[in-house]
Amino acid sequence: MKNLRLLKKLRIYKKRIGFTLIELLVVIAIITLVSLISLVTIVNSRNRAKDARITADMSQIRAVAKIIMISEGGDYAKLSCSFEEMETLCDDIASQSSDKNHPIIVLSSDKKKYCAYKILNSKKAGNVLYYCIDSAGRAEEVDFNPGDAGEGNCHSAGNISCEPI
Repeated sequence: MKNLRLLKKLRIYKKRIGFTLIELLVVIAIITLVSLISLVTIVNSRNRAKDARITADMSQIRAVAKIIMISEGGDYAKLSCSFEEMETLCDDIASQSSDKNHPIIVLSSDKKKYCAYKILNSKKAGNVLYYCIDSAGRAEEVDFNPGDAGEGNCHSAGNISCEPI
């Protein structure tokens, strides 16, 4: 009698050794969810890293612009991505950006002022972000298009700057 009870207990125990299908599906769902969250975080981190490189390169362009202005007698006439010292910077910015284009550089008609901007990979509250530098010394991330006549001053005739209208 005791042996029979012991045998029944062992059979019940043996039946519970494995996992049920539901338990396995729950574990797979949890692993999938964690993987998706990690993937989104990695993509956002990569975009922020690319944006950091774009802003660093844009700051270098600002330094090159200052050198051009000093060496050219007070104007920025040679300031463009085809200028020898800026080719590498512009190419690096293009390689880091999602649109693969060089930054947009705008000169005033008298070549005494400039404004340069580039769209960034990251977004803030769903808005597209730009990095803008100008001859007044501004270097900032903005949430408006500096080149849009309705939003920014980069293409304005008299006041070329990163300031919003």
